[in-house]
Amino acid sequence: MNLVQKTTSNTIAYEKQLEIVAKEKEYRANSALNYSSIKDFDENGPLQFYKRHIAKEKEPKKESDAMDMGSLVDCLLTVPDTFDDRYFVHTANETVKGQSKELVEEMFNITKLYYNEESNTVTIPFEEIFRTAFDSIQLDKFTGEQVKFKGKTWESILGTFNGGPMEDFYNSLIENISKKGVSMIQVEMAQNIVKSILSVPCIHDIYNRTDVEIHNQYPLYFEYQGFSMKGLLDTVHINHDEKWVQEFDLKTSWTTLNFGYNRLSNRYYIQEAVYNKGLESAFPGYEIRPRKYIIADSRNNIMPYIGNTTLEHLEQGFLGISMPSGKTYKGLNELLTEIQWHFDNSIWNTTMKIYENSNEITLELFGE
Repeated sequence: MNLVQKTTSNTIAYEKQLEIVAKEKEYRANSALNYSSIKDFDENGPLQFYKRHIAKEKEPKKESDAMDMGSLVDCLLTVPDTFDDRYFVHTANETVKGQSKELVEEMFNITKLYYNEESNTVTIPFEEIFRTAFDSIQLDKFTGEQVKFKGKTWESILGTFNGGPMEDFYNSLIENISKKGVSMIQVEMAQNIVKSILSVPCIHDIYNRTDVEIHNQYPLYFEYQGFSMKGLLDTVHINHDEKWVQEFDLKTSWTTLNFGYNRLSNRYYIQEAVYNKGLESAFPGYEIRPRKYIIADSRNNIMPYIGNTTLEHLEQGFLGISMPSGKTYKGLNELLTEIQWHFDNSIWNTTMKIYENSNEITLELFGE
């Protein structure tokens, strides 16, 4: 599918967008700390942080439908000419649904873990891919009970797989293994969300102002508290005359009208702090203005709007949040201090707090 015909008139724009994508790939390959890895440490603990971000253990990457839609909307909004370089539209999954679709997608996730890009080969037998994916889908990881394909064996499902729509779907994914597979329905939905975003005048101006320098997918590399860090910003406005920088972050969500909760649960306040510190490093002497969110509905039912943050929000990102119930959320500074402690002591199978209290702590009290 070619969403944008790359004629001579738009070749320059296309080349510029390809450069943005190349910088994004370079950014992904850089091993510096970023918001995602720090959030992972906070949510899942030091051991998972070590496995994923230090030992680089591979595991299937699962993203929510909202995250998938957000990435697609971001592409069509900021670098639309590169759609065919980043995505492919498959039709097989229109007939593969439910648990069968989950199985094929899990097979593909496992395949990618063992894909050697240089030799264009998969370094694991197909049968092992199928059996591993089948077990992952069929069995509840906590109870071991069958929750999908109940009463079925992997051999019986393999018989259904071979020569049918499931195999066609899997093959279409493999043929485009370096790209993200999407359905035509997803593309059309994303296109409609982009139209909704640009139909709001104050948001339309963000992408079309002529009095500021505008950058999309802007990479930052910087040092903070002894760590090499990085950030990839959705959109940045730079005013060199007045010396200010404004960051914008596009978020698609199922619950746009309760985005304050999303900011808390997804720890976006940490991301705000990381990006703010990166911009301070990149633009010394400039006013770094607090983030503005561009909030769009994943179902495209609610009109997009801008969610502003303040210096008080930014302070939460650095210092953390204390709720009236007594529940606390760590900020960037405390999390980096803890991460440094784990590096210094080579201890990853417990937390700093538990270790320093001789493996005994008082649990948090929730409620009033």
